[in-house]
Amino acid sequence: MRRWLRPGLHRLLCAAEADARAEAADASATLDKQNLVEAEERATAANVRASAAETRVTAVETRAADADARAEAAEKKLEEYKKMAKTRAAEDKQKLLEAEARATAAQMKLAEATKAVGEYTKRATEAETSAAKANDLREGPRQDDADEEEKKLRLALTKAIVTKKPNVKWEDIAGLESAKILLRMTIITPRRFPSIFTGKREPYKGILLYGPPGTGEHLSQL
Repeated sequence: MRRWLRPGLHRLLCAAEADARAEAADASATLDKQNLVEAEERATAANVRASAAETRVTAVETRAADADARAEAAEKKLEEYKKMAKTRAAEDKQKLLEAEARATAAQMKLAEATKAVGEYTKRATEAETSAAKANDLREGPRQDDADEEEKKLRLALTKAIVTKKPNVKWEDIAGLESAKILLRMTIITPRRFPSIFTGKREPYKGILLYGPPGTGEHLSQL
């Protein structure tokens, strides 16, 4: 009886050990499976993060490309503006030369007109002097007429002198463009920028305004 129990006990012990090993193997397999699932989850999360990083990199590259495109467009516009500025500068220079030429022509015409008016005034003065002498010889001296002429002269001078600043703009004066340009170049601009109008660019000493009677012209010394 004892001989029979010993081999059976041995088999039971071996079977128990085998069951314990199988359970341990199952537990290890379950743990490995859980670790595998966790590893897969971590790998999935890493893939998601990698995809997000790739998306951000793509967005950054897109923004960089847009910035490069805007920079190229800005450079092109800058070149266009430079060309436009050079063209405008050349046009302005040409206009300035034309204006100077017109001003020179106006000065020449003014000099000729001044000379003609001077000769006419000289002749008129001589004629008036001759007529006055003839009248004096015929009628003798008349103090009343002299006083009357003096009053008229004083009245005319009083009307010609401006004592108040009139509210008149250049745009209110119709026509007379050459006269207005000459007045600006001779009076207004030199007073605003006196440092420029020196030496050969010194403005005129006077302007002769002439025209038909009643238009208010007179010789003004600057």
